This record gives sequence, structure tokens and C-alpha cells, in this order.
Amino acid sequence: MSDSKTVRTKQRFIAMVREATFAPRADLAMLFVLADVAKGQYTTAWLVPSEEFACRAKVRSDGKRRFVASLKPDTKDQWVSFRHTAATLPAEILRILTT
Repeated sequence: MSDSKTVRTKQRFIAMVREATFAPRADLAMLFVLADVAKGQYTTAWLVPSEEFACRAKVRSDGKRRFVASLKPDTKDQWVSFRHTAATLPAEILRILTT
């Protein structure tokens, strides 16, 4: 897994998106990827439509939107429906591109 302490100890993935460079639109999806740096591959990914990300991840006082997703298998967090494995992500990308 990632060498991030939060990933290892709390089973949470955290990413920040600068509001100054973020512009949600219908044809844009946000891809958040947890990488196994030792193996050079990704283990878990979240593919979130940018308009959905804009609604759910509010702008903080530092001008960033914070993405926090649980890695626990039984999670009920707000991002679980966008979570993919290395096996399921390619099909989801193709589905989005063909709709």
C-alpha cells in the first residue's frame, strides 16, 4: 500500500484540489488514485464526476476542496459508489466515454 501514514493507520485516502484551478463541467471526471509505490501499480481509485465532486467537497478556508475516502470494505462514506479496483476502473472509464 501507499506509504502514507493516514492510509496505513486509518485506512483513509486524502487528496486536495485547489479551487483556483478547479472548474466542474459535465464532461470532466476527477480521478483519485491510491498507488502501491513499491509495486508501481494502483490498488484503488475513485472516478468522480466533477459536478458531483463540486457538490460534495466544499471549499475550505484555505481555498482547497478536500477529498477523504475510506478504504474499509464495509464503508458507507459518500464516495464509496465511485470507488474502483484496478480490475473495474477500465470498464467504468469506457462506460463514461461511450455515454
